[in-house]
Amino acid sequence: DKAVVINVSTGERIWEWDPQKSAIPDSKKPQFTLLDGIKPIYNCKYLLITATRGGVAIVRMNDSKVMFYALPMGYPHSAEVLPDGNVVVACSDAPDKLGNKLKLYEVDTTQVYSKEPIGEYDNFYAHNAVWDKENLLLWTTADDKLFSWTYEKKDDKMTLIPHETLALPDKTAHDLFPVYGEKKLWLTTASAVYKFDVSKKTFTKFIGAVTKNIKSITSGPNEYPIILLSPNQNYWSDRLI
Repeated sequence: DKAVVINVSTGERIWEWDPQKSAIPDSKKPQFTLLDGIKPIYNCKYLLITATRGGVAIVRMNDSKVMFYALPMGYPHSAEVLPDGNVVVACSDAPDKLGNKLKLYEVDTTQVYSKEPIGEYDNFYAHNAVWDKENLLLWTTADDKLFSWTYEKKDDKMTLIPHETLALPDKTAHDLFPVYGEKKLWLTTASAVYKFDVSKKTFTKFIGAVTKNIKSITSGPNEYPIILLSPNQNYWSDRLI
């Protein structure tokens, strides 16, 4: 239930954020339990965080201040910042019937809390969202499909518009994340890990020691390891690989 930053070389925990000790109102703190997604944004000075119980937040690292938060519910699994600073949240298949959607929130610097989304879009089993700066597209998955979306103004408001649908080589897609140093995206599913070539629209299976049911994957420069999150406690984990 905390977001942490760890020095890969030393294993030292160098930063942490506990939503229960934050300025989020007490009535809304239950929606910030079971944190399940964290992305560095804005040159690693802020973190974009989602929680299974329904919350999404942007936290400034130097003072742990909450700059934005919303309660999309629907089991948020990931979020992404769009070019204008707005946030899109991927909400999964949830018992509260509020999931299977992308929810778009306006980020207003004068208001920390965003009560309602400015747009909702059907996206079954939504688990991820990645903004492609070069092609100006948002990529998301829906179980066995890969979607791309354009982000543009329509009827005087910003909206996501379906662009392309591709079949995935596998079912139960989990993570989608940029491959460091390549114009590709990591894709993890229930049984494998792939690299998706954004230009060629092709998938290449990644060969590794652990590739089944990977919940999250990230890579860096050659001197850093590829880091995987593989469940060893039901559908979550107490370790990184």
